[in-house]
Amino acid sequence: MHFKPKNLKNRLNDRLERIRKPIESELALVFSSEQPVPSSIFQDRSAAVLETLVGYLKEKRQLPLRSIAMLLNRDERTIWTAYHRASLKPKKHADHHPTSVPLPLEKLRNRKLSILESIVLYLLKDAGFSLHRIAVLLNRNDRTIWTVAHRAQRKVRS
Repeated sequence: MHFKPKNLKNRLNDRLERIRKPIESELALVFSSEQPVPSSIFQDRSAAVLETLVGYLKEKRQLPLRSIAMLLNRDERTIWTAYHRASLKPKKHADHHPTSVPLPLEKLRNRKLSILESIVLYLLKDAGFSLHRIAVLLNRNDRTIWTVAHRAQRKVRS
């Protein structure tokens, strides 16, 4: 079986393209996971925490939904639904708020915890914030943060 040089070149280019795309998306995923998310995006309460995070990663970081699902260790359908719901709501991303705290994405990957529980647990345990300071930072009620923190700690223990 003989291939014409032009046909062979096209076939090789196709194969290289199929190899290159997953590598590029993997590199983008690694790069994105190393960049923290500003806590100020959660100041707006018009959307749920997951919706806000997915909307931020999709629109500001321009990540595909599949990569966001991999980054957050969530099902693609969940991410699609969150993005769809976020797209229906008004957008108010406050990236450069003076009191914003960087939140590492790898801390949000625990499937046992909701995104809000992961954020509160990170700020409480790793960053050493008080419950009141977390409540102010995330624009939530102190009692809500207390409840979320205790629920997360209970889930982590079990």
